[in-house]
Amino acid sequence: MRGKIFINYRREGTIETAGRLYDRMAQAFGHENLFLDFLGVDLKARLNDQVPMCQAFLTVIGPSWLEAKDEAGQHRIHSPDDFVAVEIVAALAHNIPVIPVLVDGAHMPLMSELPDSLEPLARRQAVEVRKLHFDRDTEALVGRVREALDNKAFGHARWRARTLAGAALAAMLILIGAGTHMFIQHVLQANVNWQEGRKAAEAETNLNAEEAGRQARAAAETEVNRKIEDEEEQQRLAAERERQARGAAEAEAKRKAEDAEQQRLAAEQEQQARGAAEAEAKRKSEEAERERLAAEQERQARVAAAETNSEKAEQVPVNTLVPEQEARKQAETQARYAASISQANTDSNAGDYDKAIGGYNDAIKLDPKSILGFIGRGDAYMNKGDYDRALANYNEAVRLDPKSALALSDRGVAYASKGDYDKAVADHNEAIRLDPKSAHAFRNRGVVYAYKGDNDRAIADFNEAIRLDSKSALTFRNRGDVYMNKGDYDHAIADYNEAIRLDPKSALALSDRGVVYASKGAYDRALADFNEAIRLEPKNAHAFRNRGVVYAYKGDNDRAIADFNAAIRHDPKTALTFKNRGDAYMNKGDYDRALADYNEAIRLDPNNALAFCNRGRAKRHINDVSGSADIAKARQLDASACR
Repeated sequence: MRGKIFINYRREGTIETAGRLYDRMAQAFGHENLFLDFLGVDLKARLNDQVPMCQAFLTVIGPSWLEAKDEAGQHRIHSPDDFVAVEIVAALAHNIPVIPVLVDGAHMPLMSELPDSLEPLARRQAVEVRKLHFDRDTEALVGRVREALDNKAFGHARWRARTLAGAALAAMLILIGAGTHMFIQHVLQANVNWQEGRKAAEAETNLNAEEAGRQARAAAETEVNRKIEDEEEQQRLAAERERQARGAAEAEAKRKAEDAEQQRLAAEQEQQARGAAEAEAKRKSEEAERERLAAEQERQARVAAAETNSEKAEQVPVNTLVPEQEARKQAETQARYAASISQANTDSNAGDYDKAIGGYNDAIKLDPKSILGFIGRGDAYMNKGDYDRALANYNEAVRLDPKSALALSDRGVAYASKGDYDKAVADHNEAIRLDPKSAHAFRNRGVVYAYKGDNDRAIADFNEAIRLDSKSALTFRNRGDVYMNKGDYDHAIADYNEAIRLDPKSALALSDRGVVYASKGAYDRALADFNEAIRLEPKNAHAFRNRGVVYAYKGDNDRAIADFNAAIRHDPKTALTFKNRGDAYMNKGDYDRALADYNEAIRLDPNNALAFCNRGRAKRHINDVSGSADIAKARQLDASACR
């Protein structure tokens, strides 16, 4: 079995899958037997040289195959210049077996949706290739192609046999006619006896009977072949109708399975990407509590100082009492300390962490035992991402006051940020033991359980935190994140709605809700949430990146790239954003830029399996043999990647 195979596809949306199909077909039939539409190949050359040479024609149909539009906003499929339609029409005209290949959840177009020249395509039996079952589905496709190639070869052989048979029949009739003429001449001229004439007549009668029998057998064979062909056509039409009938249900089941896998990977990467934003939101929520504790501690300190001064005054003679000038100096020092703490808190709330650290330094110089100074400075270092210095400050606060639940809980957050989840849980446990009504400690412990993948414990802690403080928008958002990780999108949206109601300016809650809407396929709602998040925080890299992902889902790669550019400008250290932009460039066929982005994603996150996988695929498109090594590395990092 030998034959050429043509792969027809639309670049927008299916270029990656077409490349994977090309690789699989090459394994089965060899690169030399494949034609793929590469950039720069003239359409006329394809129609004149490649399509007629093919014995099988694959047309890759994605979700946007029918809806793709040109620069004027018109559907490409109805344009006389659409190379995809032109190639299919050419294949149908040459009677080449055309096999539709449905990818990414696409449905077979109805005849009413196609232009007249493509209506025969709707009667072709399609093969579905799903991402989660790529190997199994492409194996079935290879079988269909082999069958098409075999049938094509048989059809040519049968045509040649019928031609030869016709030629032989013509020759036989000529010979018979010549023989009959000679026989009659012989009778007339030789005047043979009656017996010989009778024998000749019998021979001629036998010849005529044989010829009539041959013609009857040929007619019967033709009728049998016609009935077989009619029956096969009826079976094919019945199978096609059955396939279309169950198409919607299978597509929905496939979509849910693929969404679950994509969300698992996205949730894992999303959890890593929001760490800094989590810290900022936590700080805002807790600042009011910290200021309340600061005021209480300051009040207690003043009472203790007054009691100490009173005791000293009672114990010393009158002539040794502190002079009035010294008392004024102490009062001024206390006022400067309080002012430093207040200003540092204000600077930290405004995001000016370096200035805040300077203010806390001044306060600690004035009072080296200031718990609030060490906790505040630790929080500022946390927000800067300097977890080691943050831990040093929290350790000193805990040393000064081992019963400070706030210091223990904040130290737990620092441990979690460094990935030391066991120490983090231990600190939160102790904080809860010291203060069983600390919603702050319950919420932070829930965040750690979520990092560890223990979603049920995380939800239990968030429930308790909400029971203790039902007005914490941050806690509702945290619980919504866990529900999203579990795939419970309805509960997640309910929690994000409450977080937004409590804090309508929470860009993170809006962005997270947008992610869930996108996971449910509600792209317009998702875009609305991302737009509002960006309006509230024009430098929110999280919202720009997520909006770019939705644009990519919708096939708008240019808008996606613009959003990824903005996200990278605001946060150049997130590997996931570079990987996303690389995907968009690859969808556009810009493999050089795609490779540059995958390289940077791997530099920032050497364990990013998806970046290795897609870099390998991009390399294969430009015939770089090192692509196989990247794909092997991706599967080593994550067995479910790059399938």
